Amino acid sequence: MFLFTRDPGCLCLFDLQCDPIGATIEKNSFGKLITFKSSDVPAEIAAFYKKALPDQGWTAGDASELGDLQTLSFTKASRKLSITITKEASGGSNVLINEEQGS
Repeated sequence: MFLFTRDPGCLCLFDLQCDPIGATIEKNSFGKLITFKSSDVPAEIAAFYKKALPDQGWTAGDASELGDLQTLSFTKASRKLSITITKEASGGSNVLINEEQGS
């Protein structure tokens, strides 16, 4: 489930402010998985998460970049966050965020 905060430009997933752009176009939420499109390129979105998530108490894990594909992982207590960012053929990017609960 996602909710908008008082700032209409911030999309929240669980307790994570996850939209660096402000204007999301298509948003879908499936349990603890959310996808959205952004007008920014993958590198800009990855840079946003690398800065914003540690500020919210998340610890950075593995990150990789392969052309227009960026993958990031973060942990917070028993939670694991995986972010995949791909370039959209028509411009901008697709972002997929998945949260898993550990034991």
